[in-house]
Amino acid sequence: MARDCVTCSHPQREAIDEALLSGKSARSIAKELGLHHRALSRHFAEHVKAGTRPLAPPVIAEDDAPGPPSVIEEAEKLLKITRHLVASALRENRHRDAMLASREHFRSIEQVGRLRLKLASATGPSLTHSEEWARLQGALLSALKPHPEARQAVVKVLTEHFGGRS
Repeated sequence: MARDCVTCSHPQREAIDEALLSGKSARSIAKELGLHHRALSRHFAEHVKAGTRPLAPPVIAEDDAPGPPSVIEEAEKLLKITRHLVASALRENRHRDAMLASREHFRSIEQVGRLRLKLASATGPSLTHSEEWARLQGALLSALKPHPEARQAVVKVLTEHFGGRS
């Protein structure tokens, strides 16, 4: 019958894991916390080093905006999670897991890139920051020179519509 791991249920488990991973001896950690060094060694071998310890999820701040998150926000959250998985696997010398997590992280990066491209093409380029807009605006204002009242009306509408970015 398998016994429960006292270290896994210890309130300072994360600190214990970090100390073990940094190379601190199980005896010195056990002495500080009043645990048996064999329990720590067993925990390290079976749960930390073997990679069976569940990863703590990365802290992801929730957006304050009301309503459901956008697809791009969800994809960016997945990017944070896969980045965390890669870092955790590398820190724990789980090279195979690090490679698998790296592959997923790369796929997430590609997906976010594709989503951003689709969104940019769906919304179109910014009209007011393009050369075409500058040429069109110049042509319109030049054509309206003989009609100062109409020119002023167009300038007013453009300024109101584009918020001074015309």
